[in-house]
Amino acid sequence: MPAVPIPREDLSFLEVKRVDAGSAVASLEDFFGEAQPGDLLARIVLAAAGAGDGKVLYALRASFLEAAPPALPLTLRTSRLGADDRVGRCEVRVSGARLLCVAEAGFETPAAGPCWEEALTGDLPDPDALPSTREYARREGWPEDYARGPFEFRRVGPLRPPPGASTAHVSWLRPRQPLPSDVGLHTATLAFASAFYPHWEFERRIGERFDHARFRLVGHALWIHRRVRFDDWWLMRGQCDLAVDGRALARRQLFTRDGRLIADASLEAQVATTA
Repeated sequence: MPAVPIPREDLSFLEVKRVDAGSAVASLEDFFGEAQPGDLLARIVLAAAGAGDGKVLYALRASFLEAAPPALPLTLRTSRLGADDRVGRCEVRVSGARLLCVAEAGFETPAAGPCWEEALTGDLPDPDALPSTREYARREGWPEDYARGPFEFRRVGPLRPPPGASTAHVSWLRPRQPLPSDVGLHTATLAFASAFYPHWEFERRIGERFDHARFRLVGHALWIHRRVRFDDWWLMRGQCDLAVDGRALARRQLFTRDGRLIADASLEAQVATTA
């Protein structure tokens, strides 16, 4: 039996190669035989960077038409959708043999204005005091290879919530290896994290009958509130509160270690249960 492909434990694979001003090529990392949607979002961010005209990314919306394959060349074509002094937008279309994903990126020039947010409440354990990802795998009996990859993640609470408990998924997350100082790469890594293992919230809601083979992320939206270097633990909190006819919606938030909200994401998926 061939070995299962294991992703690299750093994010050096996050790159796109420019073909011309409007197109680039990239090959997604192989995560145990499939590509990560977050990896594709990160490449889209990198491909779209030149269309921002010096503005900063604040929003990204993507529709996944088909699952993107790992380790095969993909083409990312970028076209501007218009801009003014404050906001600019562009579209990125990702293709292999067929069109796989259509995304719209929004850029802005930050301006003075009102600011507020709800504070993150509740006591959370120090991520450095929690077991490592590999230790969780050994304790809970899931394949230790699945603990590998470019992100270290440490879940808060049990793998399966007890009856009556919250179904929110809460994990600490950080790159295993320090990132270079490039701001664009940190933004791309944020996009990756916003859809890293996107099944987590849905599996936690469904439980043991969750059918990973029939799970598919079909839509994703990201709003970036702060530009923060990803060089420390971030808290990822997500919840799936709605499913209708096999379509489900989850919300995911990313916070700094001291509780500042970095970004919000919504994830739309097709879900199924085993017999």
